[in-house]
Amino acid sequence: MMIDEIVKNLNEIIIPFWKKMRDDEYGGFYGKVDSRLKLYKKTSKACVYNSRIMWFFLQAYKYNKDRECLDCANQAYRLLKNSYLDNKDGGLYWSVSYDLIPDDTAKYTFNLAYAILALTAYYETVNDEEALKLAVRLRDIIEAECKDDYGYLEIMGHRSSGESAFALAEGDYRGEKTANTVLHLLEAYSELYRVKPEKTTEDCIGYLMRIYAEKIYNPRKKHINMFFDSRMEPVADYYSFGHDIESSWILDKCCDIVPVNDYTDTIRKISDELIENIYENSYSNNSIDDEMSDDTVNNRRVFWVQAEAVVGFINAWEKHPEKTEYYDAARNIWAFIRDNIVDKRPNGEWLHDVSFEGEQDSNASIAGPWKCPFHNGRMCMELIGRNTARSFSERAGRKNV
Repeated sequence: MMIDEIVKNLNEIIIPFWKKMRDDEYGGFYGKVDSRLKLYKKTSKACVYNSRIMWFFLQAYKYNKDRECLDCANQAYRLLKNSYLDNKDGGLYWSVSYDLIPDDTAKYTFNLAYAILALTAYYETVNDEEALKLAVRLRDIIEAECKDDYGYLEIMGHRSSGESAFALAEGDYRGEKTANTVLHLLEAYSELYRVKPEKTTEDCIGYLMRIYAEKIYNPRKKHINMFFDSRMEPVADYYSFGHDIESSWILDKCCDIVPVNDYTDTIRKISDELIENIYENSYSNNSIDDEMSDDTVNNRRVFWVQAEAVVGFINAWEKHPEKTEYYDAARNIWAFIRDNIVDKRPNGEWLHDVSFEGEQDSNASIAGPWKCPFHNGRMCMELIGRNTARSFSERAGRKNV
């Protein structure tokens, strides 16, 4: 039943909503839909938003062979090449105006990572060598200009003497370096290695795994530290449960892709500890808390955290079939999403967040730089793919699940 509902949600809600976001006048996709479902056609278009949409439609096309999905991916690809790419100085602008004039020209490493992910998927889907070459070029730029002796910078070429101007989380917490950038570099490089297995990329992944094992993971708290100073020392008592659980399955996926190295066993152990801690301490009311800062928990239910939790618990259950509580948690969280986060209004998608009880009381946008079909679309297609390989019902020994 869960898979049937997820297929229906993907086909009847997520894909149709994002097809309608296509901007055929200027290119790319409209930049904002507010909580009242009002569309704003003349707002900035963030590059990371475009890359995530591009990745989503490529995966959707591989899943459903719908030519319109591929056309949407092509539209995003054209915008990436023609409007975000800085052919003179390298890298990608953070955002352009609605009519495609660069309006934030900072070159964030996080942004480059998502572009590599999308370009790799584009190459794999349509066999476009230009996309692959661009992905490799962005990798080389990151390694040359977004890296120092301690890890990865937040901004290309930015040798900071203070905190970064860019915050990857809402609130007061910032750092010169972040776990989020490392996580998505690891994800992007792993996918690049999968389609083009080069020693350079493999070595980069090994270095990122070392950073995760030695700096990012907090073995005492069994969380990942999110914000760091220039030397990769933690600077805030802040933990993001969504990033914990997203890390758990992305780390495993990385280990599945790249050859075994000195950190493989450690990374797999970290994955297990992260998911176990989330299950024991952050899972309640059939859903996952958002974050904790200074020992205070924010228990709002945020769409992407719940989506990542479904994948994370399914992944952990596949690794440890005896832990059926993880499978049950994934099903229960999906039910919470279905009943409380999926927008019941005509032409809606998923709400950004709801209260602990599931009350729809948020004014956060339905679409915007940090709200796109990446997390919920990825959840749907991850589960569909894993279920296709071998049905969850068969593995769980249950019917109608």
